[in-house]
Amino acid sequence: MAVLTAQLLSNDSGQIVLAYSDYAVQTSLGVFVFLLIVGFTLLYVSVRLLSGMLNMPQTLRRRKQTRRQGKSEYYLTEGFLALTTGDWKAAEKLFKQGAKFSRLPVINYIAAAKAAHNQGAADRRDHYLRLASADTADLSSAVGITQAELQLQQQQNEQAYTTLKQVEQDSAGNNHTRLMMLEASTASGDWQHMLDLLGEFDNKGKPVQAILAKQKQASAEVLAAAARSGEVNDLNSAWARIPARLKQEPEVLQAYVSGRLRYPDTSECETLLRDSVRTTLDPQLVRLYGLVQATKPEKQLALVEKLMHTHPGNSALFLCAGRLYKRAQLWGRARHCLEESMKLQPSPEICYELATMFQGQGDNVNAGKYFREGLALATAQTTAAQQTR
Repeated sequence: MAVLTAQLLSNDSGQIVLAYSDYAVQTSLGVFVFLLIVGFTLLYVSVRLLSGMLNMPQTLRRRKQTRRQGKSEYYLTEGFLALTTGDWKAAEKLFKQGAKFSRLPVINYIAAAKAAHNQGAADRRDHYLRLASADTADLSSAVGITQAELQLQQQQNEQAYTTLKQVEQDSAGNNHTRLMMLEASTASGDWQHMLDLLGEFDNKGKPVQAILAKQKQASAEVLAAAARSGEVNDLNSAWARIPARLKQEPEVLQAYVSGRLRYPDTSECETLLRDSVRTTLDPQLVRLYGLVQATKPEKQLALVEKLMHTHPGNSALFLCAGRLYKRAQLWGRARHCLEESMKLQPSPEICYELATMFQGQGDNVNAGKYFREGLALATAQTTAAQQTR
């Protein structure tokens, strides 16, 4: 382009005159074009330099942010690698250093708190959690849940429950938070708190399996504690507070019936057990069914005989029938069923039923035999249980 322009100008060396008032400037066309190009270039460079100077603070900030982000990612990555490998001290240091470069330092503080916790440094752990809580109010629930998890790991159950209760008040609770509250209450044996939580889970629809397991455990423990109080009204009140769907769970029903057997008039329990025994044939419920007394014993016995016909070889059913025959003083049938149950699954409980039956009939030889056998079985079970601990 420059060569072409020079050739054109050399063929036509025209004149340029610029006049203003009494002044006039005359130059050749070539010089004017040259000056015009130089002026445009200087103007362009000046504008670019001025723009760069005006945008320099923003550019520097952007570069600084890029460097900070790079450092933040480095410290966070290295910190989690150290945390994964169990180098708690290095992890804590890396998370702490990276917090000042991070756009979300709450993550660094929470991770540093876990690293300090694993070192047994509760003071530093709580310090990091306070920094995390102060850093952002939007993530206060995450900080609270983390603090509760660490408190549960150190068996600080009451503190964990208090922390989770605060999380529940500050933000909309969820099943995870409530499940942790159940865990804290379970560890501290505060079954009343667990009962309160049961109602909240019921209002949220069908619970997940983990929560359902906790509900069953809590209900059984509450009923067992009420049974130990020595007041049947306490047990009945506790049973009334249990959600209806949990009353059908074998563990919960077993706890209630076992408690009611301490008191007279168990006819209500026979009604409760009848449907469950018929549908689930749960061994523990079947065992208890032989201990409760029905208002119409003949119907109770008829149900067990029917189940024995449809489920032959069931040890729990033979034990249940043996008890009912024994109560009806049908000694031959009682002995047959109890001995069959003993063959299928020997236990001290069956030995006791046989021994007391023979003792009542004056047969001290067989009574002594089964008392000794029951003692031997109980001793063996106790020894096995101690060895598995």
